[in-house]
Amino acid sequence: DKDSVAAMLHRQLRIYKGGSPEEPVWFDLDTVASRSFEELDQSLALCRTMVVCPPLNLGDRRKIKALRDGLKLLLESVPMAMNRIIV
Repeated sequence: DKDSVAAMLHRQLRIYKGGSPEEPVWFDLDTVASRSFEELDQSLALCRTMVVCPPLNLGDRRKIKALRDGLKLLLESVPMAMNRIIV
């Protein structure tokens, strides 16, 4: 979604850097648990920075649990070369 917080942040980082950073890898924390560790490891292999933009409307406990579980899975696949996680 071009109007998501993550997309707006990526545009700003692109402007700030003065060029074109690598294309972002997008994950929906709600559904990331359905991916295999191998797929996550491969997708994150070249990433150096992770930006996490959780939604603020978290009234449903199941939604909160799904987001927490998705974030845990992503963090377990963080490559050694990653040097920044921004929340």
